[in-house]
Amino acid sequence: MDDFEKNNELENEAEIPETEGSAAFDEPAEEVTAESADTEAPETEAPAAFDEPAEEVIAESADTETQEEEAPAADEETAEETDGDDAGAETTDTEVTGTEDGQDDGEPMLEGGDLQPCEDITDESSDEDGSEDQIEDTEENIEDIPEEELCKRCFARRRDTSVEGFEYCSVCVDEMAETKLSFGAFFYIVLSTAVFMIAAVFMLAGIYVAQPVAKAQIVAGQHRMTQAMEQLDVADERVEKLNSRVFGQNKNNIILFETGTNTEYRYIRFLNVLTGPPSAGETIEKTETINIEKLPKDLKAIHDEYRLFEDTYDLVSNEFQSIYETTGEPDFDTMIAKIDQIAQENDNVHKPALEYIKYYLAKNSGAPEDVQQSYLEQLEKKYPDCVWLYLNPLLNLYFDAGNYNKVIGCCDKILKINVNDVSAMTYKARAYYNLDKQDKVDETVKLLEKNCTENSKSKVNAFKAELKRRDGKFDEAIAICDNEIEKYPKKEEAYRQKAIALMLKGDMKGAHETILIAYEQADDASFNMLEILAITANKTGDKEKIEEIENIFSYYGGSLSSKAQACIEGTMTVEQIFMEGTGDIG
Repeated sequence: MDDFEKNNELENEAEIPETEGSAAFDEPAEEVTAESADTEAPETEAPAAFDEPAEEVIAESADTETQEEEAPAADEETAEETDGDDAGAETTDTEVTGTEDGQDDGEPMLEGGDLQPCEDITDESSDEDGSEDQIEDTEENIEDIPEEELCKRCFARRRDTSVEGFEYCSVCVDEMAETKLSFGAFFYIVLSTAVFMIAAVFMLAGIYVAQPVAKAQIVAGQHRMTQAMEQLDVADERVEKLNSRVFGQNKNNIILFETGTNTEYRYIRFLNVLTGPPSAGETIEKTETINIEKLPKDLKAIHDEYRLFEDTYDLVSNEFQSIYETTGEPDFDTMIAKIDQIAQENDNVHKPALEYIKYYLAKNSGAPEDVQQSYLEQLEKKYPDCVWLYLNPLLNLYFDAGNYNKVIGCCDKILKINVNDVSAMTYKARAYYNLDKQDKVDETVKLLEKNCTENSKSKVNAFKAELKRRDGKFDEAIAICDNEIEKYPKKEEAYRQKAIALMLKGDMKGAHETILIAYEQADDASFNMLEILAITANKTGDKEKIEEIENIFSYYGGSLSSKAQACIEGTMTVEQIFMEGTGDIG
């Protein structure tokens, strides 16, 4: 009988004593590693019970005490694996031991018999519980995966290409789905969303305001200065609307939105092109948000010229006041001589302003129009770039004198600066009308309609009414005016042209009532309208209005035009004023 059979007989007769080594078989561990065994175990045929070792066994160091546990289930498994033995048999004389001295071999050994060495099993190679996903993901070498097909999260597996444009692998998708959102992350998302919403509101508001500003810059480059100024007005209106929506009536004048300093700079530059440094420089000083010391060079030059212009006027006024206090009120020749003296003795004066003052003195002293004209022409010759100072008054003098070709020349100069100038286009059309060039009149009116802005349409249509009444078509002129009054009830020119047409029809009462409406609702009535009102008030016996108009002219240091005064005195008829010559008061 061989050793194995003897062992079986002994198992049936005696109990197996518990030893420290037997605990290793009570309940096989999932992971066993032989760490310190130095002695190689002899290779012999192992009993059948050990032909198939446990799936995962880790033999700890011999220095570590083995804990004793009862594990009958392990004995039953061992018994079942024996060939031809009883089902309830228990194995004996078997212990897993490691060398006490920590041998190098590291293989588990069975005490008391031949045994077959166990294979080295490590954590990495023996883990048979790995997930199928991991096995599938590691099957493919990462070097074989094109870079564009790698997962954008782990960069170790192929992304899911079954969905077009999907950037993650299935493992990363599962991990991200299981990730819970922390309170901090939630708070950060809410805060980020709020900041984004606020930023989006301000961005949209900025675009809302910047749009007309950008358009203004574009049309200004096309010499459409009136349109450019109107676009800046639109930007201001939008800013006011935004602030009113946020703060309601905004009684505390709280400003959240504004056009910005650069937009204010643009406005001043446009104004300088249209009216010159006096108006632009005054605007600089009145704008509270502008720091004069930090102005760009071009605006600084505009402001400096404005100050020089104002200082020159003050100097001339002081000199005249000195003459008045010494010798009494100076006459025209004395004042002209004084201006020439100031120009010679002072380098730091605005020379074009001195030339303009000569014209101004000639006009207010009642000098003939050809004398006034000569001063402006001298100004134009010496300082041609100062069109803002001499061109408009020279145009009016040429028109009153009937020099229509020069009127057309002045209008063309103005239109080169500002294509949208309605006044220059209407003067040009009147000049062609008086030259009996109807084709040129029609051509100019078409250009007028094409280049006028939205705010100027009422004035353009009122001019059409003027041409109709000059042709004697009074009812057509009145119909045009009524249509414009209905659309633009606060535009004065349609009222004025209607009143003139009614006067020409002999309806003085209707003319007076019409012009009164325009006068009473006007914020700033023009002198032309006041003169029409003076004529109708005289013809209807409204003495109160006549006195009121005289006081207005006196306040501004002016007086009624010679035509209006002649009509009131009876030396000129309404037909002579509005149907002949220039066809109007002024």
